[in-house]
Amino acid sequence: MSKEDIESKIIDGTYDLVPEEKRHSKVWDTFSRIVDENQKLITDFAACSKCKKVYVCNHGSGTSNLVYFLLIGICHLVSNPVYSLFVLAGADVTAVSKWIRFRFFPYWTRGSVG
Repeated sequence: MSKEDIESKIIDGTYDLVPEEKRHSKVWDTFSRIVDENQKLITDFAACSKCKKVYVCNHGSGTSNLVYFLLIGICHLVSNPVYSLFVLAGADVTAVSKWIRFRFFPYWTRGSVG
């Protein structure tokens, strides 16, 4: 099942968002786990509790995708003071995104942001 399919099922109410029980990261203040209509956990994905956007979150990626989402301020409903300072200072949003990814996630492919 694709992320788009899961997002549409969250929006139409077929799938629900539930808080993460094993909270080892602060990203779970913003993100939730996804359960299907049978209350079965969808293990490889998490969704923003505010905008309902779905991201991969599995043993391979961990919470890195979720941290990146928070750092670059993708969700307009989540306040991000660091990103906001860059934007208020007149910085180019794409350049800020690339800088954050390069600085905080050096092992990701560097040419793919943008």
